Amino acid sequence: MSKTNQLCKYLSVDFLAAVIVWTLFSMLRMIKIDNILPGNVLMLMPQCNFRILIFIVPFFWLFIHYMSGYYNDVVRKSRLSEFATTLGVSVLGSLVLFFMSLIDDPVESY
Repeated sequence: MSKTNQLCKYLSVDFLAAVIVWTLFSMLRMIKIDNILPGNVLMLMPQCNFRILIFIVPFFWLFIHYMSGYYNDVVRKSRLSEFATTLGVSVLGSLVLFFMSLIDDPVESY
């Protein structure tokens, strides 16, 4: 298997995983925070910032992984170092997403 083919697989699977996870997370936020019934969530998805963020968030994750060197050598990888890098990048990326998009949600009581 060539390096280019393997890199395309990594990029496409990472992008698809980010789209799926962001979609599920947005649906959960609509159900829990906005008190929308689960059956009405799919109908309301296009009305919010979902259409914009469904493209920005996956590219954000691809950029973060690229900056951490995740896509540099896709053939030779150490499982332990890859796990540590992925864990650190996930924590950092989650904190950035939290402070950029989720912190302004209304809170009824603390």
